[in-house]
Amino acid sequence: MIGWFSLLLILACSDKPDRPRSWTDKRAVSGIMEQLDKNGDGEIQAAEYAPTAFAAPGFSSLDQDGSGALSSAEVLSGLQGQDPASFDQRVARPPVSVERWRSALPRPQKVRMRWEHLRFLAIEVQTLHPGTPVPDPAAAEALAEQGGAPYAKAVSELKAKLKQP
Repeated sequence: MIGWFSLLLILACSDKPDRPRSWTDKRAVSGIMEQLDKNGDGEIQAAEYAPTAFAAPGFSSLDQDGSGALSSAEVLSGLQGQDPASFDQRVARPPVSVERWRSALPRPQKVRMRWEHLRFLAIEVQTLHPGTPVPDPAAAEALAEQGGAPYAKAVSELKAKLKQP
């Protein structure tokens, strides 16, 4: 019974003529073009790009032909030229210290999870707000071992620091 249902479902989904069959460069940027091309001319003007640029590359660096507008090919080229690790212009996260991570593994699961949670929050705070004091690995380890109210307090303090502008 399930076999026939699966076959019917596959057949019903496969005969839709309006469904694109392949992934193309144009389809890859079509959502971006739809969102940013406010006047519908098929290109993104500088005025359309500016409000959404945030930390993205500057308009002139993407406008390869100097036309004053971004084509889908220029948008795709700009995306392909980005480093995924630093696309949002944030400072790259520090590499994982294998020795430090392994040192947490012999502990009971709950202690290890608390330690990983504290370290994750501390790294997030340091990434968003460099120089903000956070528990160092030894302090995080002690709080994870202790658990209870001190651990909960440290977690809520870190979460509060994440919400700061």
